[in-house]
Amino acid sequence: NAADYIAIVQAERAAGRRILVMPTLETMMIAACDTRPSVLCKLHEMLAPVQDCVLNIRVGGNDFSNLYGLRRPATATIYDVGIVRDILMDILNVFAVDYVVSGPVWNYFGAAGDAAWEEGLRRELALDRLHGFIGKTAIHPCQLPLIAASLRVPREDYDDACRLAQFDAGALGVEKSAGGHRMNEAACHSRWAERTLALAAVYGICGEGRA
Repeated sequence: NAADYIAIVQAERAAGRRILVMPTLETMMIAACDTRPSVLCKLHEMLAPVQDCVLNIRVGGNDFSNLYGLRRPATATIYDVGIVRDILMDILNVFAVDYVVSGPVWNYFGAAGDAAWEEGLRRELALDRLHGFIGKTAIHPCQLPLIAASLRVPREDYDDACRLAQFDAGALGVEKSAGGHRMNEAACHSRWAERTLALAAVYGICGEGRA
């Protein structure tokens, strides 16, 4: 039904009203390995004319799991469910260059300080960031502080991103990081730096409040 929604977005824009949409990818057409590549590429092509109205792309981790009768426990992340992980990686491969793609729902919640669900969510959030997801749908208010905290930028990352944003590639191709133990290279890390600075502007720097 993507065409129907896109038509509405275009009609609203033609009338001078901009509405934001969050397409959710969670059906068997996307999950099945024989249709997934063509469907994802077709959706990317269809969304291009309204890209400025796409707030983010959402993925249905639970919906994909349900297609195969699976459900991850609090001791496992979505990345431990191989068949679902592969689907998510293909979605990121197609959409993450041009869109924000948010991570799948974490099923567990409870009282603050309950180690089981909090530790599981923290692990999955760290893997979300590592793989390129930004943000996560919360199913309970107690999840929000952990999700927001995961989007805050470590000080070393922020300092390196600032250096990369002002990097003179002609003078020096590679330099040491702010912490002195990893390399910064504009040709390899410029998009990472752009994303890092954007996250810092919204969510702040770890231990320092808002940027």
